[in-house]
Amino acid sequence: MRQYELFIGWRYLRAKPFQTVMSIIGVVLGIVVLVVAFSIWSGLEDALRGRLLGSEAHVVVWKAGGSFRDYEEFIDGTTDIQGVVAAAPTVVSPALLQSRTAKQRKAGAQVRGVDPMRAGDVANISEYLNTRELRFDREDLIREGRSRLSEDDTVKGGIIVGSGLARQLGVTVGDPVLMYATFVEGPTGFMPVMRNFVVIDIYHSGLYEIDAAVAYIDFTVAQDVFDLPGKATQVELRAENPEAAAGIKQKIMERHGLLYMPKTWQEMRGVFFYWLRLEKIGAMIIFGAIVLVAGFSIAIALVMLVREKTREIGILRAMGASAGGVRGIFMLHGTVIGCVGVVLGTGLGLLICLLVVRLDVPLPGDVYQIEHVPVALSWRFIVLVDALTLVMCWAMSLLPATRAANLHPVEALRYE
Repeated sequence: MRQYELFIGWRYLRAKPFQTVMSIIGVVLGIVVLVVAFSIWSGLEDALRGRLLGSEAHVVVWKAGGSFRDYEEFIDGTTDIQGVVAAAPTVVSPALLQSRTAKQRKAGAQVRGVDPMRAGDVANISEYLNTRELRFDREDLIREGRSRLSEDDTVKGGIIVGSGLARQLGVTVGDPVLMYATFVEGPTGFMPVMRNFVVIDIYHSGLYEIDAAVAYIDFTVAQDVFDLPGKATQVELRAENPEAAAGIKQKIMERHGLLYMPKTWQEMRGVFFYWLRLEKIGAMIIFGAIVLVAGFSIAIALVMLVREKTREIGILRAMGASAGGVRGIFMLHGTVIGCVGVVLGTGLGLLICLLVVRLDVPLPGDVYQIEHVPVALSWRFIVLVDALTLVMCWAMSLLPATRAANLHPVEALRYE
């Protein structure tokens, strides 16, 4: 670019400071919103995905008829499938829990009977426990809880409850709870089977949906309480690569037949992630419109500038300035606005993301499933947004600049 083009272009840029600043602000706001929104949405998706894959099995297998009696044989015939790293039997059943210290507090729960020796290999349960150890034989705590009951009451064992469920029941470690497990037929009709347990640990995954409903008891105790002697309701598998869960499901069906019904984590949680991804795409389209509006404001400002400077353009052309030189003068306008807006917008967006991480901004867990705003920066997305913004600002400047370049000196100076 020639020196006179830079000089005149910079002079025209400063001639309308308010319009220039407003155009820059429009670009800055558009980039800030895109960077922050995409980073938070990506962080939310990554956090939910990581916690779900860490706290739940990647493949769950049920058997036609409702329960596994041959679960050990099934596990032996499944763990050698390529990609399967662990398997464990589980008893899962809904139940009603009641606090023995605050009897008016009751809550429904999904009670999971797990084998502490194998369940930790399938799901990272211990990672989300206060003690970081999956155990049900904490005799000191069980004795403490038993001491709060009458002499006639017996305790079936220890129970681990989710943090949200513990709040609903108003219990903490060492408190006894009463479980209404199932119903049996008695002389006067069906009677509930009630068993006392003592809270020995609190489970906190950070996912409200899980923490507000889950409770863990020992696998053999669950078989007894839910009247499933020698049975499991499902077998849970962990894959070396979660994305390979669909292939593992197919191999299970080929090896064991249609009697077994495997389901992958994508099938169990797929709708949730689909809607999350759809919301992110919709938000990016809406926020991207802000940058587009800023681009149109650049074009409008340049059109008005070309109208105002028609006489000067005619003089420049009459003095020998080329069409390319005139075009460069006005292209400089949009290029400078785009560059300044991209630098400021990206910097401000990254600063806001950093502040969100540092301040640990809280979220309502019952709505977003996690308790703090997560942030995951995608440099590829940031570079893409910056590049597209620069291209858009350049393109929006092209039409008014070309119109100025095509002005004939005679036409521009006819009425002067």
